[in-house]
Amino acid sequence: MNTQDTAKALREYEYEFAMELKQYVEHLRKQYKESPENARKSAKMALMRTGVIKGGV
Repeated sequence: MNTQDTAKALREYEYEFAMELKQYVEHLRKQYKESPENARKSAKMALMRTGVIKGGV
């Protein structure tokens, strides 16, 4: 695999990740309109799951 193939693969991966993140944020916004407390809990759990924050925060 050469550097162009690697760069292309990384761009494709980053694009897929960005689209998934966009869908998640849209879902969270919709959920926030329906139930702000559930949206906060869901966002906090996602941050904990990904290691952005620790459980006690």
